Amino acid sequence: MDNLSILLKPLRYEIDGIWHEAQIVEFLVNGSELSEILGIERGLENCGCDIDPVTKTILPDIYNRFIEVLAGEIAPVNQFGTPRVVLYRCHCGCDYCGVVSCAISRSGQSITWSSIGYELDNPPKDGPTYTFDLSAYMEVINQFSGKYT
Repeated sequence: MDNLSILLKPLRYEIDGIWHEAQIVEFLVNGSELSEILGIERGLENCGCDIDPVTKTILPDIYNRFIEVLAGEIAPVNQFGTPRVVLYRCHCGCDYCGVVSCAISRSGQSITWSSIGYELDNPPKDGPTYTFDLSAYMEVINQFSGKYT
């Protein structure tokens, strides 16, 4: 089985000559950052995640819904209308800028992320697939979000 971790990491970016810093969510699979596995650099175009600190503060319903989606308890919703979970999106919140998404399925004592990749018009079909032990996976989600305490 694969192992999942979730962490916050700093993102520094410049707008109009002024440097800013934000905390962004990064998923780690087997100790490696998902963005590195996929070969993408995280920037404003893919820094958003529905479980980031800003979403938790100003849009708690979206935050809580995303936790349930990650847990495989409810179906994902995205602007493409595909049954895929948006892991990373543009800071503007628009999926049409392009997102990193995956299919999540829960079966017995495991949960699987499949076809992980960059989605613009069509879902990726050949991205990596990871299967996690459900109890360890839920513990990671609980430790990060505090939702299931």
